[in-house]
Amino acid sequence: MSPSFAARAVVAGFAVSGLFLLSSCSEHVPSLAPVRDDSSKIIVQDDALKVGDRVLAHLKVVEVQPVTEGGEVRAPARSAFEDNALIGVLPPAAGRVQQVLVREGDTVKAGAPLLVLRSTEAARLRSDEAQADEALRLARIEAGRQRTMLERGVGIESEKIAAEAREREAARALARVRYDLSFMGVGSVDEITVRAPSAGVVVSRRVTPGAMVRADDEALLELGVANRLWIVAEVFEEDLPLVHPGATAKVTIGSGARPLSGKVVRVSPIVDPKVRRAVVPIALDAVPPDLRVGAFATAKISTQASGGVIVPASAVIIKDGARSVVYVEREAGVFERRKVHVGDPSNGFVNILDGLRHGERIVAKGAILLDGAGDQLL
Repeated sequence: MSPSFAARAVVAGFAVSGLFLLSSCSEHVPSLAPVRDDSSKIIVQDDALKVGDRVLAHLKVVEVQPVTEGGEVRAPARSAFEDNALIGVLPPAAGRVQQVLVREGDTVKAGAPLLVLRSTEAARLRSDEAQADEALRLARIEAGRQRTMLERGVGIESEKIAAEAREREAARALARVRYDLSFMGVGSVDEITVRAPSAGVVVSRRVTPGAMVRADDEALLELGVANRLWIVAEVFEEDLPLVHPGATAKVTIGSGARPLSGKVVRVSPIVDPKVRRAVVPIALDAVPPDLRVGAFATAKISTQASGGVIVPASAVIIKDGARSVVYVEREAGVFERRKVHVGDPSNGFVNILDGLRHGERIVAKGAILLDGAGDQLL
């Protein structure tokens, strides 16, 4: 036997022995199949999420509770004059503005001079007044003469009656001219001094010296009547259903520590499309003497129990910076995402204005684990 053949025989022997050993092992050692563990997974099923036991252990599920007592709505606010406390100062006649004697923010007394105009119409009216005054003087003399002649038996009744009628007409003509002239204020010839019709604050000034004005122009100045201030709250659109006229309110001016009491006057039906808020005026029970127009404030308006529901604030997830959602339990370990409309958070809870019913069960803690792309409300 040649050496090379002997070597090949040895290798073949080892190969057979190896095959035998493998076949022996396959008979005694069972094959290992992969084992699935879904306890830490969140599986999407249609429009719901199926949560594994390990994830479920980190969630707290609670029942939605009804609102049993009123709350409050918070809103930014400012002080402003009441609607009927603003007085427009109109031009009494056409002319040119010579002087403007006040500035915005000035406090004026009733009758204080505001501006001076030069007007040809004023000159005409003052001339008409002088003529009407003279005509009335002559008519009175004639009527008196006719009465005297009639008393002496040399007059005629019809002439006396006609003279007295001319006297009455002259008096009415003078009254009409003086009424028109009363809007001109005190002045000489073609000058008009426009005066404040009431005490107050100059809110706006819309005219400058040298400007030409007409009698039908808009107000040249606007006055706010002193101490006729209220608070204008700007309530968010979603909170408007909770606010009603007559509701009590607490208003804090700036950083003041003592809130002011008041009541809601009305709720505007118009929502500003830019900021999605509506104006809610609040009449204060007492207006502080140092309250300034335009002061920033915060209003807390009391609300009645709305019949809605309340949930922990931690249950609400904010999607895309705008939408509010909660996770509602369909069955054990299965949850659906639902859009809701929320009110203002208070003391760790939030009113749900729409989207949930009393008795439903929601994820109150750990909801953020179900939605990694969302943000919590608080």
